[in-house]
Amino acid sequence: MTTVPLFTLTVVIALFQAAGPQGTATITLTGPDLNVSGEFPTTLCGSAYLKGQGMAYQVTAGDYQITIASETRSSGAVPLNQSNGRVNVVATVNGKGKNLVRGPRNTGTLTVAADYRKADATLELRPIMGKETITLTAVFACK
Repeated sequence: MTTVPLFTLTVVIALFQAAGPQGTATITLTGPDLNVSGEFPTTLCGSAYLKGQGMAYQVTAGDYQITIASETRSSGAVPLNQSNGRVNVVATVNGKGKNLVRGPRNTGTLTVAADYRKADATLELRPIMGKETITLTAVFACK
């Protein structure tokens, strides 16, 4: 499995934003100085990327852009890391001076329906510079 740098992942996902299926996402984002919750329209919802081998979910929740993507396109319980310890599921939150990411030591779960139209995630994120933990809970329902 090829490792994809976060910048490349962001660019590739941005290219698919217009083509991605739409839906809604119920988001709860909690941590120090951060509390976002509600239902928001998605910008990506189970969209394929990495030549169809990955999948991405994205939403703008208030002032924050949230992306959850996996290098592997799989349903059921999606492994957060590869067997070699590299990250399989990337999650980022950007906005209002916050840049959060899911690293290889962060825990959580991502469960995806067989048709990729529903995804449930509870993921630990951390600032790029810092140690506090932020919890992201997201339920994507795609049309």
